[in-house]
Amino acid sequence: MRRSINNIKSLLRHVHTSSRVMKSSINKREESPLIQRVNQHVNYKRRFINPEKVEVTVPSLPYQAFDMFSAGTRIKPWCLLNLVVSIRLFTQHPAKHTDNPENSIVDTHILQRDHLIFAVGFKMNIDRSFHAQDSLKFPLKVLAEFTNAGKSSGRRVCTVTHSSNENRPYIVCEMDEVLVSKETRRPISYPAWWISKFSHLIKEKNKLILPKKPTDLPLYKSEIIIEFEHMDHNAHTTMSAYLKFCSNVAFRIAMERNSRGFTLDNFGAGIKCIHMQFYNESGYGDKLVVKSWLNEDLPGQINFELYKLIESDHETNEVLCCAAFLQFFQPLMGKL
Repeated sequence: MRRSINNIKSLLRHVHTSSRVMKSSINKREESPLIQRVNQHVNYKRRFINPEKVEVTVPSLPYQAFDMFSAGTRIKPWCLLNLVVSIRLFTQHPAKHTDNPENSIVDTHILQRDHLIFAVGFKMNIDRSFHAQDSLKFPLKVLAEFTNAGKSSGRRVCTVTHSSNENRPYIVCEMDEVLVSKETRRPISYPAWWISKFSHLIKEKNKLILPKKPTDLPLYKSEIIIEFEHMDHNAHTTMSAYLKFCSNVAFRIAMERNSRGFTLDNFGAGIKCIHMQFYNESGYGDKLVVKSWLNEDLPGQINFELYKLIESDHETNEVLCCAAFLQFFQPLMGKL
């Protein structure tokens, strides 16, 4: 089995480092047609307010998105992230069955003809009302905006509401991305035509800075092998997979350290903030180690770092792939 994994990893390395023709073949998988095929089957509706702002209607989420352990009304954290990612993809690629079928927000699909776009981090704030048992969750209305652009970076913001109270968003997620050359896999400036068309978006943005982790040794270290279920179409680990790894460790901490800074009541009260930054890629067959820190002076908060282990004949090196921060609500008296 290990030999098979090594063979697949060797093949993937070969694909990424072989001739330009082979690289072009991989790039085709990253472009619009793949996402467009998925968009045809998603029962979302969208309406362009202007070229950088799109309103999307989400009728529901699958049954499996609901957290049956925590009262059955919460949405699992990684499913919240999947919701935001799906909106991102639905608005940055054409979708034949909906408004402006050949267009995308800020002409993203045109940018992706010659470039790649990688998410490098996000911060998601969740309102407590979204976790309430009597809150109306669907259909959801999502305002997707492209708000800021730098030399090669951009920010997209998703604001999730329900028609019962549109003035109080359920979720606000800021996601940062970088424009990358297909040839060099390095950041590259936005092209002149795009800057000319969207010059009003060239402006400073607040930085998404992770809260500092405690200085003591990690509370837990858990090892994980990246499997098929954790991969995207390029065999890279998805953002939601990283979040699932962190959520599983958070639950383990709640189970094993009940009453010491983070309890099952914290976990059951629902997620308040998710903040993740991404530094290096991992992919199928890689071994990750998840390190976690619990700040007992700030109940409900956990820091994480996820490292890829690179083994050689003489040593094992750790390469930081992701750093994360999860904050849970404080429990209400008599309620999860």
